[in-house]
Amino acid sequence: MKAKKPSVWGWVLFWLIVFWPAGLILLFKKSNDKAALMSPTKAATVFTWILIVFGSLMLLANIERFFADFSIAVIFLAWVVGGVLILLKIRKTKAKAEQYKKYLNAIVNVGERSIDNIASAVSVTYGQAQADIQAMIDVGFLSGAYIHEGNRAVVLSQDIQAEQPAYVAAPSASGQLDTRQQPRSVRCPGCGASNVVIGGRITECEYCGTPLNG
Repeated sequence: MKAKKPSVWGWVLFWLIVFWPAGLILLFKKSNDKAALMSPTKAATVFTWILIVFGSLMLLANIERFFADFSIAVIFLAWVVGGVLILLKIRKTKAKAEQYKKYLNAIVNVGERSIDNIASAVSVTYGQAQADIQAMIDVGFLSGAYIHEGNRAVVLSQDIQAEQPAYVAAPSASGQLDTRQQPRSVRCPGCGASNVVIGGRITECEYCGTPLNG
């Protein structure tokens, strides 16, 4: 089993504490990372609040000292400001993630390609749906997809690929087919999209990169 990768938000917090300029740079650099979009955790929120509270308490407890040496105050002030920025980013990211999950459900799970129908399902305008889907393509949620302006539709890579031969499970030592290795559909716990995986294998979600067990 693969080791769990550190959370993107965890790295942001780490660098914000160790070297706050790097933390702020990472925060905005990762704002459009598809892994970060689908992985804002409660732990990240809790630790961010701890960072804000600790920074605020240190500012209040040493306020007289800070007037003499403002450079120290800047460090704790950066923790507070950086923490607030992370909280705002997490809130915005959660909202965007929920919206993207609705798009993925309509496009991948339901199989809808008409942007007009997708917009109706997600309760947005055609223009907003088109912009959101293009943003998802740019980030990597729909790799190889594109928007067909004339048909007002999204075209996925599997829609234009030639048919591939069906996967056949390899025979076991006894000569019987191992049904555990047959392909099956699983729903990604990260983005909610359906993926076809091979039994007994660990792979990544085609759309958001979340590890999936076959």
